[in-house]
Amino acid sequence: MPPKPPIVLSTDFGLSDGFVGVMHSVIYSISPEARVIDLTHFIEPQDVQQAAFLLFAHWRYFPEGTVFVAVVDPGVGTTRKPIILHTNDDRFIIAPDNGLIDLVIDHYGVKSLIHFTNREFYLSQISTTFHGRDIFSPGAAHLWKIGNPLSFGKPISYRRKLPYYILHVYQGDTAIIEGRIIHIDRFGNAMTNVMWHGNEPPRGYIEVKGKKISFFPSYGYVNPGEPLALVNSEQMIEIAINQGSARFALAISRGERVRIVIVN
Repeated sequence: MPPKPPIVLSTDFGLSDGFVGVMHSVIYSISPEARVIDLTHFIEPQDVQQAAFLLFAHWRYFPEGTVFVAVVDPGVGTTRKPIILHTNDDRFIIAPDNGLIDLVIDHYGVKSLIHFTNREFYLSQISTTFHGRDIFSPGAAHLWKIGNPLSFGKPISYRRKLPYYILHVYQGDTAIIEGRIIHIDRFGNAMTNVMWHGNEPPRGYIEVKGKKISFFPSYGYVNPGEPLALVNSEQMIEIAINQGSARFALAISRGERVRIVIVN
C-alpha cells in the first residue's frame, strides 16, 4: 500500500523556542505513524496575509489527503473560530478563522467547512494562548486517522477576511490588470496576486510606482542590478532585480499597487 499523506505544519513560531517541537510531540502521541513535514515556521509574527500566500503557493505539491496545520493566530483565546477546511481537491487545513484559508478557497474551492468544536479531539486542558498545541495539533492528528471532518463539528459558511488577496488568473489574453504585491521573499523578489498559465512569459510589462518593467523568462536575461518581470515557480507574476533586491532597489512593499499590461 502507498504511504498515507503527511501532516504539514506552517506557523510564525520560529525555532528558538519549544513551540514547534511540542506540536510535533502532541501529534506523535496521538498518531505516531504520521509523517510530519515542516513547511515553514518563519512567517513574520502575526502576519496572516503572508501565511495565506505561502500556504496557497505550496499547496499543490502535497498529495491528496494531506492535513495542513496553519497557525498564525493573533486572535488566539478570543471568539475567533478554529476551523477545518476540506477542499475540492481532497486536502485539509486546520486553522484559525482569520483569513489564512482565503487564497486556498479562491483557487481550490470548498467541499466542507467545519467549526471545530468537538472537544474529544482537543487536549484535555486548553490554554488561552497556545491553541497550536492544544487544539490544532491534536485535531490534525485525529483527522489524519479518521479522515472525516464532519466528526469534528458542524458545517459553517465562510466569508473572506483578506479582501485584496483575490487572485487574477490569465492565459494568453490581451489584458490590463490592476493588481497588488502580496508577498516579498527573502531575496527581495515581489510577487503579485496575478497568475499566468501560459507556456511562455507574457509579452508586455508591469508598472509599479511609475516605472515600467518588461517581462523576461528568468533573472539572468538582464544585467546584474537591472529590474525585470517574470513568471515565477508558483506561476505568479513577480518583480525582481537580477542579483539584487526589488524591495530595496524599487522601494516597494507588500500591498503596493501594480498595473500589468499583457498584449498578444
